[in-house]
Amino acid sequence: MRCRGPGQWREYRLGSQVVPLYMPEKGPEKGSKELASRVVPLPLTEVVHKTTKSLAAKNALPRLTEAVATLVKEPDSPNTGRIREDRFRTVLEEVASQVLEPEEVQAIFPEKGGL
Repeated sequence: MRCRGPGQWREYRLGSQVVPLYMPEKGPEKGSKELASRVVPLPLTEVVHKTTKSLAAKNALPRLTEAVATLVKEPDSPNTGRIREDRFRTVLEEVASQVLEPEEVQAIFPEKGGL
């Protein structure tokens, strides 16, 4: 049973860290022209999984945990402590681009390459 917080809550757990996230905004209707022209990013769970596995293979997981800890300390909402998903993705991409090869980053974050 929920004791506090908003009615809708979403969080991502990365090891012992908890990243409270905003609920995703509703996108365009299925079959609309806007949806057809939009680049759809990979799901957040897939992006985090690929990033953590790639960083763990290069022994760079502490960089990610430090970046996520810094992100959690500076939330988008000071009242609830939540963070927007796009900001979380940006932190993941920044850490990955510091450690991984450009081809590996492109495989994890394909939405950036087609633009």
